[in-house]
Amino acid sequence: MENISKKIKIPPSFPMTYIDNVLAHYNKNEKLIFIKEQRNILRKNNYEISFIIKDQMIGHYFHFVEILISLYCVWKEFFHDRIVKNIIFEYELWNNTNQTGLQKIIISKLFDKSSIIEANNVENMEISDCIVLDRSMSSSSINKFCEFCLGFAWKFAPEMRNEILSSFNLECYQKEKGFRIVYVKRDPPRRLVPELEEQLFQALVEFGGVEAIDFTGKTIQEQMAISMNADIMIGVHGNGLTNALWLPPHGTLIELFPTGVHHYDYQLMCEILGLRYFGLEGDLIYRESSRFGPPYGHDPHHNVPVEILNITAIKNIVERILFSD
Repeated sequence: MENISKKIKIPPSFPMTYIDNVLAHYNKNEKLIFIKEQRNILRKNNYEISFIIKDQMIGHYFHFVEILISLYCVWKEFFHDRIVKNIIFEYELWNNTNQTGLQKIIISKLFDKSSIIEANNVENMEISDCIVLDRSMSSSSINKFCEFCLGFAWKFAPEMRNEILSSFNLECYQKEKGFRIVYVKRDPPRRLVPELEEQLFQALVEFGGVEAIDFTGKTIQEQMAISMNADIMIGVHGNGLTNALWLPPHGTLIELFPTGVHHYDYQLMCEILGLRYFGLEGDLIYRESSRFGPPYGHDPHHNVPVEILNITAIKNIVERILFSD
């Protein structure tokens, strides 16, 4: 595939700014200096900004949400006075049709006045002011692209979520009667073994039971409606937990890991959204804002069932949430 940068003409006096520049300046508490320098780089009388997305992992639902949060929050924090004119995807398969094309649906709703441009449709464009979000350029101690915007994303991510829900006429959290726990089902191999799954369901009967949901094949509206009416979402680490994005502000995510596996994907998303988070790997319990070194368990040998689960801990967590709300 031809590099998209070769198809876009950018005057040398207006260079692209990689997201790491934002990270470096923000972490050094030089935000005002950065903005001053950026205003000197960008055209003074231009009220538009464009984003180029360089990410071969963006076809994965969670990694798409990572980019979406980063794009929206960088725009709001640094360039809120500019209109987003273009969002250009270098990777042709960014809109995963196996996931009902929800990536394109969501970003088109959120940026309904922007041009969403795919790599194979780029022909001799000229862009003067743009920001490049490039996963290969990111630096993260926990292997998460959106880690760089933790310092300011919390101000804008809930707003982003609500804008998307509103575009689907789902802006009201239609809280149903009773306490609702949603369990996200997964296909083998990385799932809760059947006997533990049954024990978990039995343990939660006293709290009103659990609704087991398979998000596969459901429309994005259906996924949103299910999630936004849940008090607690429980599931094994996997793509379906990206729907925690639509949990109500008081919502909680309980993520289950196989032994020898720990990632920060959904913990980080909960931190940005202000949701409660509990991650369980055997007897280990992770909370929002906790860091226990780099993630581990990436290789295929760790794509295994969850065979150890501290069900007593989960009951205690649910009980505490139920009586604290």
